[in-house]
Amino acid sequence: MHRPPRLSRPLVGASLTLLAALLVSGCSAGGHSPSRSTSPRGAAGGLSVGNLSPDLLTGYFPVSGAEMNQPSAIKALNDEIYQNRNSACMKKQGYRIPGFQREGPVHAETAPDLGYIKAHGFLITGSGDVGVDLSTASVAAQHAFGSALGRCSTQAMSPLAQFSAAVDLLSSRWTTISESVQDDPAVVRAYMRFVSCLHKAGINVADEDGFFAYVDGLHNERAQYQAAQIYLPCIAPVETVRLPLRKSLRETFIADHQDALRAAQQAADQLAHQYASAYASAGAEASP
Repeated sequence: MHRPPRLSRPLVGASLTLLAALLVSGCSAGGHSPSRSTSPRGAAGGLSVGNLSPDLLTGYFPVSGAEMNQPSAIKALNDEIYQNRNSACMKKQGYRIPGFQREGPVHAETAPDLGYIKAHGFLITGSGDVGVDLSTASVAAQHAFGSALGRCSTQAMSPLAQFSAAVDLLSSRWTTISESVQDDPAVVRAYMRFVSCLHKAGINVADEDGFFAYVDGLHNERAQYQAAQIYLPCIAPVETVRLPLRKSLRETFIADHQDALRAAQQAADQLAHQYASAYASAGAEASP
């Protein structure tokens, strides 16, 4: 059992196949260009949650665990381009590292995906990344690998530079802002009831960190799942308080970053168009 990371980006992604399906459906529905525009509707006016691209919104500016784990084609496209290019470059250097892999869901203590936890507990099901084992390698070999990885990472990022520059800092800023709800007095009070709820269920911990330390000590998946089902009714009222606060913060964030978000949309649109065309011409099994 892996302890949930705190509000990191969603790892569940859609492959280029999903992107292509979205493109095809957009084409057949409207009879226009076969590429899927990620540009905000009504971009000439003010941006809002309602007219931002869902791909960009849930992929990089989520307000809930459910949004974090919702497939985002533009996020998956970004990941796939980088991972496949990096893998191909490292192969030329004599190292075998994985290409694109769809990973499992993210669990975030500050924004738990309650639906996923109800179904699966805290179990993370992922791709099972297999990298290069350097644990017994010499210092020189480790240095050589690090140098190669640095060069390949830079090369892999090359076609993503514009998108990364437009999105990464903005997304990081949103993560910090969204986590600030933890200090809201209403959330602090809700956490007091959360601890009391756990105590009534027989789990005597001081706070949420204590609860996950308790779960980490359960070396049986069934016991971990049962603990997750105790956690759910205790944390749900906390999330009921936090979610509208995050939604309000996101509306303010969008209003305060209109130009930067438009630039992010344009960069996402350009990336999707560029690689959607390559995908369509190369066939269903193509990769960047």
